Amino acid sequence: MKTIVLWNSDAVAAGDASDLSVGVDSAVLRHGEPLFVDIERPCCSLVCPAVRIDRLGTHIPPRVARSYADAMAAYHLLMPENAADARRAVWGLSDRTFAPGEFMPLADGAVTFTASAYAIGDKPNTSASVIFDTGTVGAAIAAVSAFCTLRTGDVLVFADHGINVGAATVGTFVDASVDSTPSLHLKIK
Repeated sequence: MKTIVLWNSDAVAAGDASDLSVGVDSAVLRHGEPLFVDIERPCCSLVCPAVRIDRLGTHIPPRVARSYADAMAAYHLLMPENAADARRAVWGLSDRTFAPGEFMPLADGAVTFTASAYAIGDKPNTSASVIFDTGTVGAAIAAVSAFCTLRTGDVLVFADHGINVGAATVGTFVDASVDSTPSLHLKIK
């Protein structure tokens, strides 16, 4: 399984592979597993929409590309806090970089992703939202499949629609929902 991060999904759809990053299997936590952070290396939490690929494909035609995704979720990316250009950082090769939320059927149209971070023992008091148009998924799948073979279980993460919920500090929870349905509950230790 690959985690493919689209930093600019419009640029990727236009054929610009420089806006793609690929994360390794060991970088993905199992759903519900806590995230342990290095207190010596400041990081931030980015919560993004993600879609899961459900069948093998390469050079997928745009007219059928949307049918290659079966589910979506909120996806947590542990990002270097002081990276001048996070897209070029080697964070995607680090263990425990990605934390998937619970996947649910891929909806049609606009979907609201909401995310918040709060200290353990507190209640979430602020959250941020982003509208993600699932109509763009097909174009992204078609474009990515021109650069690499997509396999069952691969995940496309739309970082250009991400929500930065702040520093990834010890003793923090990160929650995210998709159209008010809880998808991610991550404990940072």
